[in-house]
Amino acid sequence: MRKIVLLGLLSILLVSITFPTFAFSTQTDISAKGWDTSRSLLDVRGDKRPKAATGINGSAPPDPKLRWALIIGISDYAPVGEGGPDLRYCDEDALDVNKTLVEKYGYLVSNIILLLDGNATKEWIMGNITLLKGLVKEEYEVMFSFSGHGTKGKGQSGIIAHDRAPIWNKELAEAFAGFETNRICFIFDSCFSGGMDGVAAPGRVVCMAAMGLAWESSEWENGQFTYYFVDQGMYSGLADANGDGYVTVEEAFDYAVANCKMQRPKINDQFENDMPL
Repeated sequence: MRKIVLLGLLSILLVSITFPTFAFSTQTDISAKGWDTSRSLLDVRGDKRPKAATGINGSAPPDPKLRWALIIGISDYAPVGEGGPDLRYCDEDALDVNKTLVEKYGYLVSNIILLLDGNATKEWIMGNITLLKGLVKEEYEVMFSFSGHGTKGKGQSGIIAHDRAPIWNKELAEAFAGFETNRICFIFDSCFSGGMDGVAAPGRVVCMAAMGLAWESSEWENGQFTYYFVDQGMYSGLADANGDGYVTVEEAFDYAVANCKMQRPKINDQFENDMPL
């Protein structure tokens, strides 16, 4: 995901010169720069851009006992390695995703693996994916959410674990290969996350915050994408475009696209119709 305040465009240039193989996340608190952070909260029903949502709900989610989530938020990074300075709101992103799944979508607290900061090392992230793979059966549902630093290099995008070890797109795709369920939602709120759709497959929806830089701000107390997708879209219900009282993944994505500034989210949606969690 993002990097912390006051690095600015000069830092981006210096990073690209010093490390030509990798382009790291350079997330900035935009409110500190005096840029417009007003919350437009657009009504997606009036937005003319192409929509991910069809307005038709797909198959209903399974019993709560069969729904599992792995939620990762990293603001406090290890002092040495890839990535950049500590972030401010990635752990808050993760807590908001957790709260939304439990309070709005009926997930069981016992079925959510929440990895924050120092607990979100590459070993723990990959190990918990392996744990879920052994646990999850065909009729299950899985949510994977990551907020933290992103990177690109080696011809692909990646996410950065707490220990500053990159998890490349291909590595994550291999980790999620072989899951028996065809009902998985991925949310990536990190820079360069638009290249993290190697995990895409039939029955899966991959929501990515930005093709380039992603942003966070004290105005939102979140990453921009998480604020509109999760906090406003899902938890507050503002993304309910068809007015049926239920916010699907695609509706939440459309709402985020309509409201995000200075970043371009991307979706890879191979779920039939719209995915209700």
